[in-house]
Amino acid sequence: MRVIGAVPAIVGVDDFKQATHAQLDEAEDDTTLMAYLAAAQAVVERATNRPLGAREVEISAQLPGPVSRWWFPCAPVGAISKISYDVGDGAVDLGAESFRLRFAHDEPQIDFELGVFPYLAGQIEITVTATVGAADGDPSILTLTQAIKLVAREWYDAGISVGSEGSSGDLRLSFGARALIRSGIYKRPRVFARA
Repeated sequence: MRVIGAVPAIVGVDDFKQATHAQLDEAEDDTTLMAYLAAAQAVVERATNRPLGAREVEISAQLPGPVSRWWFPCAPVGAISKISYDVGDGAVDLGAESFRLRFAHDEPQIDFELGVFPYLAGQIEITVTATVGAADGDPSILTLTQAIKLVAREWYDAGISVGSEGSSGDLRLSFGARALIRSGIYKRPRVFARA
């Protein structure tokens, strides 16, 4: 899954300071705290398969042949802007009438119209461009925003360094953080259903 554009920060620095009643080093700048929050958000999103904050992504997948349904690897999905497929002789864009997004919030999947893929095609590579992620303020992600705050605070207190891109080489999570993350995991039920 490739993100097109920026990943929105779901927890702001001021919100983090207020929520954690942080007694931060006065020399600590907001840029450092933003790096902790970005790293914590990346860990929570990766662990749960739930993007936090709406963003546009491009997802590529190999299908064994014509299928009737394909499940997204993450949830929720807001909208699909484009689907194309390639069977080796160039990409073909599907019209909006040839697919339908179903169960977008809980178990996002695409239903394809019968005959949309070439009947005798072997492997088919699809590329889906979609908006994924829960909107800021969505009550369904409250637990995961709490996990971000907890992880960022624990890493800050422990002095674990995170890079400027929000990546951390030493990922330590407390029992409480793991429990919050576990409560929000999206498990993809299936990858596809044959036509």
